[in-house]
Amino acid sequence: TPLLQLMCHVMGGECDAGKLRQLAINYTLVGLLRATPHLAQQGRIMLPQVMLDQYAITLENILELDKRDNRRNIAQSVIDQSISRVNVDNKCLKSMQILSEIYIKQIIKNDYDLMSSKLMLPPPFKVLRVFCKTKFLS
Repeated sequence: TPLLQLMCHVMGGECDAGKLRQLAINYTLVGLLRATPHLAQQGRIMLPQVMLDQYAITLENILELDKRDNRRNIAQSVIDQSISRVNVDNKCLKSMQILSEIYIKQIIKNDYDLMSSKLMLPPPFKVLRVFCKTKFLS
């Protein structure tokens, strides 16, 4: 969040530290969910250990097909429990929030399947959607 605070000051505004923290958490968690296949191939898992233990997922079996439902449950739990909407006035922060929401919708549309090849691609019209929502919607 120090970089987000710096960005707020550079952009000419003050931002609530709690909102910045939640926005940073949202953006980071969505990025980690989307990066799960790449991280697993590199021998790393960046998902909550409690959930990995609960669904019996380890580094050795995370890529196996029979663990698909468990991965979906973890992704759904992370999105439902940890990610929340943040209302900010700063255009840059608003675009970060919108981008996070676009990625969340992409994960949900793929039935929370983190290994889906569709998640490897950018969402359709991502830049246009971020621009329009940032510029014209509140």
